[in-house]
Order: sequence, then structure tokens, then C-alpha cells
Amino acid sequence: MKIPKRLSAILLAAVIIMLTSCQTKRTYSNDITTLSDQASSTTVVDITKETAVQDATVPATADLTAVSATAAATTKTPADPYKTALTYCVDTDRFSQQKNIDKRIYPASMTKFLTACTALKYVKPDAKFTVGSEQDMVQPESSLCLIQKGNVLTLYDLLTGLLLMSGNDAAYTIAVGTARQLRPNDKLSDKQAIAYFCELMNQTAKEIGMTDSRFETPDGWDSKNQYTTTADLLTLTKYAIKNPNIKKIISIKETKVTFAAGGSITWKNHIKLIDPKSPYYCKDFVGGKTGTTDSAGYCLISVFEKNSKEYIIIVTGCKDDNSRCAATLDLYGRIK
Repeated sequence: MKIPKRLSAILLAAVIIMLTSCQTKRTYSNDITTLSDQASSTTVVDITKETAVQDATVPATADLTAVSATAAATTKTPADPYKTALTYCVDTDRFSQQKNIDKRIYPASMTKFLTACTALKYVKPDAKFTVGSEQDMVQPESSLCLIQKGNVLTLYDLLTGLLLMSGNDAAYTIAVGTARQLRPNDKLSDKQAIAYFCELMNQTAKEIGMTDSRFETPDGWDSKNQYTTTADLLTLTKYAIKNPNIKKIISIKETKVTFAAGGSITWKNHIKLIDPKSPYYCKDFVGGKTGTTDSAGYCLISVFEKNSKEYIIIVTGCKDDNSRCAATLDLYGRIK
């Protein structure tokens, strides 16, 4: 029987529509399978703000294939517990891991590596500083090494409190004491001394090759115009650990410091990777510096020695102390 041309055209169009529909469903189904496979291989499932923003940018009129492809792209790599990170071998000058290392971040107490480097650049470790009214500038709820007004300590001891206990109180005494030793005739107020020391910090940062950083406080407290990058923190860390005083201090587990006028205090390294009783203990861990603020999250700079080589690992923006320790050990475990 001969089929009329009009009916033939209608049947042909129907077949094309059916085939197109099947192809669309097949493509979408494959994408979902891929997502399921990827999700099953991810230990921790985490929906980040970054992913949410990317999903929100998909046009409302996009077809299912386009939406699925976008979703797949956002989950191609499992969500990391950090915002920026790197693993770097000092001896070979090579990265084995990096993420967002040129993105600007808040430096938090990782700033204290620069505070220490700047002070040691101008003042001898055995120089004596007296704790004074600069303590009134320390922010409430700061991490402290519990020095008191009137205490007399050497710069080395103050650096121990700065790096071991992350003492913001030590940071301010170091900053003011250094500034006044460099300008003894200017009778600098506490505020002027801090401002001058921060100028020296920025000058030091520039000299050692930090290209995208600015510092306004000696302790790293969140400040609107204070920032750095993980790449710059690597530059800072490489410079800092070349100083034998800093290298020695960050490797200390616990120490007792005696004040010049009597009395003493015991400081303990609170980085869990150095504590044999901690589940995060690592025998290859040399030392490091933590950083924690609302804007920076939980951060950690770590130095390791493995197979006669020195490694630096930095993670920033973690959700808590355990997370930054676990993330660091995960990156360390990937070193071959």
C-alpha cells in the first residue's frame, strides 16, 4: 500500500523526535552514573560554597545534558578539607601538590614567622626586652604565652613564646621592643612603634621575595588590608627555617623559661603532629606554625624530613584543628 506523502513526512518526524529523546535520556543517564561512581570513591562528601556558586550559575533554560555536565565538572575532584594547599620539596625545588596557592588569604598567626625574621634581622637573640603597656593593644581572646607587664625576657625567649605558644602578647612586646631599640631617641608611643615595626615587616617580606603580601599587625590578627598567599607563605617559611634560632624553636616539644627578675613559665608546643601521645603524631615532623582566625580558618605550616630531604606542607582554611592535622598528614602520605 502506498503511503501518502503527507503521512510519510509525519511518521518520519515522529521517528526523529523519538530518537532524539532516547539520545538525550541516554546522555543524562550516563552523566548520573559517572557522578554516582565518583561519589562512591569520595571518602568525605562536602558541598562547598564554591560548588554551590558554580551550580547556581547554570541558566534556567539549560537542557539536562548541560546541567549534568556542569555538575560532573564540580565533582570531578573530591572536595578538599582546605581552601589552599601545597607540598614542596626544599632540596629539589619542586611541588608535588598545589591548590590555589596564588589566591589571597588572611595570614593569621602564620604572620609570626615574619615577625620573628624581622626582629632577628635587627636585634640579637640575647637582647633583653621588658613587657610593658603594649600588652593593652593585644586583642581579647588572643592566643597567649601569658607573659606579664614588668617581665624581662631575652628576644630568644620571647620568640619561643611567639612560635611555640603563638603568643600574641609576645608579638606585641617583640614589635615594640625592636622598634624602640632601632629608634631610641624618638620616644615612640606603643602605636607608633607597632606601625614602624610593621613597616619593617613589609620591607623584609619584599626583600625575601614575597610578592603579594601586606601586613598591618605583628600577630596576624584579621585586618581588612592584611593579606598574603600560600605561595608567599612558602617563600617566608623557606627563609625562616634557614635561621637556626627559628628552626630550633619550632622543633621544641616543651620548655621552661625563667624570667630575669625571678619566676618561670613552662611552654608546650601545641601542634599535634609533634606530640607522641596524639593520634596525629608523625616522627618525621620537624616543626611548624599554626594560624587560626575567623577569616583565615584553621591553617598550618609544617616542615618534615623524609629520606634525607626537607619538605614544606601548607594547608589553609580548614574547619578545625583536627582537620588541618589530618589534611597535612594526608598530603605528607602522598610524598613518594
